[in-house]
Amino acid sequence: MPDLPFAHDLMAALSGSVVTLAELDANLHYTALHNPGMLLGAVCVLGRSLHTVHGLDASRLSDLAMQALSTGLAQEARMAMIGRIWQVRITPLSPNRLALLASEVAPLLTDFDLLSTLFEGLHDGLILLDSAGHIRLINAAATTLLAPNDEVLLDRTWVEFHTAWPNQPLISIDQSLLDGQVRHARVQLPNPLGGERTYDIRTMPLLDDHGRLTWLLVHLRDMTEPLWFAAQMRQHERLLATGRLAAVVAHEVNSPLQSIETCLHMAGRMSADSDRERYLRLAREEIKRISVTLRQLLDLYRPSAAPMQININTLIERVFLLTEPTLRRRAIQIQCNLSDNLPMLIGRPDEITQVLINLVFNAMQAMLRGGRLVVMSDWAADAQGQLQIIIRVSDNGMGISPDNLPHIFEPFFTTRPDGTGLGLAICQRILADHDGQIMVEHSSEEGTCFRVELPVKEG
Repeated sequence: MPDLPFAHDLMAALSGSVVTLAELDANLHYTALHNPGMLLGAVCVLGRSLHTVHGLDASRLSDLAMQALSTGLAQEARMAMIGRIWQVRITPLSPNRLALLASEVAPLLTDFDLLSTLFEGLHDGLILLDSAGHIRLINAAATTLLAPNDEVLLDRTWVEFHTAWPNQPLISIDQSLLDGQVRHARVQLPNPLGGERTYDIRTMPLLDDHGRLTWLLVHLRDMTEPLWFAAQMRQHERLLATGRLAAVVAHEVNSPLQSIETCLHMAGRMSADSDRERYLRLAREEIKRISVTLRQLLDLYRPSAAPMQININTLIERVFLLTEPTLRRRAIQIQCNLSDNLPMLIGRPDEITQVLINLVFNAMQAMLRGGRLVVMSDWAADAQGQLQIIIRVSDNGMGISPDNLPHIFEPFFTTRPDGTGLGLAICQRILADHDGQIMVEHSSEEGTCFRVELPVKEG
């Protein structure tokens, strides 16, 4: 190749390519080499001939180069070297051809610079591994996580990081390198500034035409703040749900308290023992009413630290024991169609209760002039044969407008002046944590039906 003033500049500009680029002189000696990769590794080849560097593997490569030089035409072939198959193209470059090549490459370099800027500017960490697990590309976010002390990471193997984090479940990356499958894991990794942070690790294999792994893209997303925010939202909505229950309970307790006060006052004025006993007996009955109400509240909303077996029908009935008086005062009729012999769920009763209470109160607020609230439970197998418990909560209220329907599960979206917009978003998050889902089965001017699906799992 001719030794032109800008030839080396062009080769240097192309050094960001993922292929190996080389210049040879007329005697087939290397004069420049960029991105040797697995072809030459760290061997110094400048000034050495093809035969010296590649030995017996160079014969066909040498023949191809001599043919290109003798004909002045580009030659291309597929050949075996160092135990691998390579696609080789040798192009003799005249000054005019080199200048044309430079003009053709210029737009590609601009795109490459743009992609490099986006790659480096991402908040998420990205790592590109070759099939042997060597780091070939890594952006700033991943470098900060993996090498807080500014170590050089390129060309190091992924397995080296298991020494630094022996107890972390990074095996998903190793498994993807072995079988070329997509994987996802959530791990706790040390924070360079102290403590630990939560990361989602996703592997995305790139395969060749024969299904063999050529590259593995590792995506690291810091989930610490999103998970904290989601936990705060759930806690906030839990407090709101507790407040709504407290209002119901306060009303249910206040009425018997007034009766107790009246009975005690009347018992104090009675001279006959039989009359006093009658009023005291009435007072004791009202105290029992209060005790039952408070016990139901405790049973219904006792926080559960770990998943446990849940009878969904029992949970629905307990919710209505507390909310029925409020619903009836608002002229709302209750209809429960609960399927017999429902399988038991594995989950957190307090969280499922929170979902049911939200749906009941949402239905109540949609029926300003009274109406009918229908709750149904059933079970069925989905398309994959997974057994699902299905809960439907229906009302004949004002319905949800088509414009609002796509947004009802978005945090902070609300149509009520006193609403927070967190209720349905929290319901969706809770059910997702139980591998379930919630959807609007139908909504019109004649009412709305929410459908909840929860998978039945082995205990």
